Amino acid sequence: MNVDAAEYSAKQALEGLALPKKRLADQGLFSVGSVVVGLLLWAGVSRAGLIDRVFFPAPSETFVRLFELFAGGELWRHLRISLSSIFVGFFLGAVPGLVLGLLMGYFPRVEAVFEPWVNATYPLPKVALLPLLMILVGFGEPLKYTIIAVGVFYVMLINTRAGILSVDPVLVDAAKNFGAGNRHLLIEVVLPSTYPFIFAGMRLGLGMALILVVVAEFTASNAGLGFMVWTSGELMKMKDIYAALIILGVLGVLLTEAVKLLQRKLMPWARGFGEKV
Repeated sequence: MNVDAAEYSAKQALEGLALPKKRLADQGLFSVGSVVVGLLLWAGVSRAGLIDRVFFPAPSETFVRLFELFAGGELWRHLRISLSSIFVGFFLGAVPGLVLGLLMGYFPRVEAVFEPWVNATYPLPKVALLPLLMILVGFGEPLKYTIIAVGVFYVMLINTRAGILSVDPVLVDAAKNFGAGNRHLLIEVVLPSTYPFIFAGMRLGLGMALILVVVAEFTASNAGLGFMVWTSGELMKMKDIYAALIILGVLGVLLTEAVKLLQRKLMPWARGFGEKV
C-alpha cells in the first residue's frame, strides 16, 4: 500500500484549514476574482463565436436555464436523488474503511492478513466493476450505493492507516511512561493524531462519491444529476448539460467546505496549521 502517497494526499487536503484572517481574506478575494474572470472568458468566447453557441451557450443563457430548471422542480428532484445516493454510499463505505484502517494501522497481524487483499484490489478502476455489480445487485439505487461504498472504503482505509502509522513515537512513549494502557493510548493519543488524516479521507471520499454517483447514473439509473447530463446530451440540450455541470461543481465545493468546517469545530488545536504553508 502506498502510504507516502496517502500521507501526501492527506496533507494536501488539509491545507488552508486554519489560516490567518488576512490571508483568508486575500484567498477569498482571489477565489472570487478567478470565478469572475472565468465567467468573463466564457462570455467572451461565446459572444465572439469562437465556438458555435449551439454547443457553447453564453453564461447568461445557461444561468437563465438553470433557474428555469429549479423553478420547474426537475433539477431539485435530480439533485435530491443524487445527494441521497452520495450520503448513503459514503456512510456504507466510510465506516468499514475507517474501522479496518484503524485495525490495520494499530495491529500488525491484522495488517499482515488484509494488506495483500487491499494491495490487489485497490488499483482496480472502480468504474470497471459496474458490469459485475449490475449482475450482483441490480440497477438503480442499490448499484449506486455499492459502487460509491467501494470507492469510499479504500480512500478512508488508506488515509486512516496512514494516520495511525504517522503518530509520533515520542508521544506514544511519553504516554506509556505516564502509565497509559492500550485503551487510553488508543483513545487519548493515537486517535487524536489520526484525525487530520481521517478528515482528509472524508474530503477525498466525498469527491470520489460525487464522481461515482454520476458514472453510475450515466448507465444504470433513471434519475439523478448524472442521468440528467446523459439524457440532455442525447437530446442535444446543451444548456441543460451546462446547468447540471454547474450544480455538480458547486456541490463538490459545498461538500468539501462542510467537512473543513466540521474539522475546524472538532479540531480547534489545528487552527494554526498552514500559517507558514
